[in-house]
Parts: sequence; C-alpha cells; structure tokens
Amino acid sequence: MRNSTPSMKAAAHDDKLFGEQLVAILPMLRRFARSLCRQQAMAEDLAQEAVMRGWAARASFMPGTNFRAWMFMILRNQFYTTIRKDKRMCSWDPEVAERLLVEAPAQQGAIHVADVARALHMLPAEQREVL
Repeated sequence: MRNSTPSMKAAAHDDKLFGEQLVAILPMLRRFARSLCRQQAMAEDLAQEAVMRGWAARASFMPGTNFRAWMFMILRNQFYTTIRKDKRMCSWDPEVAERLLVEAPAQQGAIHVADVARALHMLPAEQREVL
C-alpha cells in the first residue's frame, strides 16, 4: 500500500474488522438458520448467502450499531425470500415429465380405425350386422 491514501488505509482496516466480525458471528448465524428452516443443507446455504450479502452491504453498516442484529436480519430476510421462491418452484423429475409430456401420435388412431373397418368388411354380412 505504498501509493494508498489515508482513506484507502482506513477502508482496508474497516474491511478487516468487518471480516473478523463476520467470522466470529458465523456459528451463531448457522444455528439461527437451522432454527428457521430445520434443514442442515438449507441452513448452511442461508448462512453462506447471509455472509455474502452482509459483506456486499458492509458500506451500509453503521459502526456502533448492533452487528449481530444486522446480520440476523439479513439472514432472516434471505430465509423468507428463499421460501417465497420455493413456493413458485417445483422439483423436476425427468422420468415423470417423460411420461406426462409424451403424447401418442395422432395418426395412430386413424390407422387403427382403418384396420378395424377393413376387418369388418372382410366378415360375412350376417356377422357384420351383429357387430
């Protein structure tokens, strides 16, 4: 940092302190996330996303305020956002989709009807009349 200005040094120092606070609060974020969603994998994702969002918004954090509450609010908001997105999403099962999305060709029905009509014409008149 030879050519850095005093404000750049202060910002780097602030970033370092902010990062230390993030590392210190991470276990609490994970526990809070687990208490919200009750799923280990989702809790890990929520905690990671909260840390990323907190780091990205570090300039908006007011020093001297409650850092823990600020981070918990970010995590809680991320949880609600995830829940809302999940309500609009459904899981994709390729096998089920293949069974549901496949439609028999339309010409097959016409071929079967023509086969039945041809077979009926081959029958004697009495049998055709009965059918």
